Amino acid sequence: MDFDAGGGLESAVLMLEASPSTELPDASAPAAQPVAEADGARGAPATIRCAARGVKKAFGETQILKGVDVEIPEGSFTVLVGPSGCGKSSLLKLVSGLHPPRDGVVTVQGKPVTGP
Repeated sequence: MDFDAGGGLESAVLMLEASPSTELPDASAPAAQPVAEADGARGAPATIRCAARGVKKAFGETQILKGVDVEIPEGSFTVLVGPSGCGKSSLLKLVSGLHPPRDGVVTVQGKPVTGP
């Protein structure tokens, strides 16, 4: 995952493993790392459920997403957190196929998203 020092959406993605025993992280603790387990196999790479690679989106001259790279593993619980206007809803609209990216590709289950 790449981060933008500008504080946009790129710096606001947090991934937590989805399980009943998952506790929310302490605000003073470092952010959780992407899940590296799949189907209970420790150390095995997770299957990627959804990915955005080099995604850019602009409305007119206003650049909303500036090269977002994120992978969401199968079975994970992902939270988009950030200030108003940082691109959370815009990214979700790209993933759902409601809006096309200006650049980059969004995939769900390994297939490019081309529409709703």
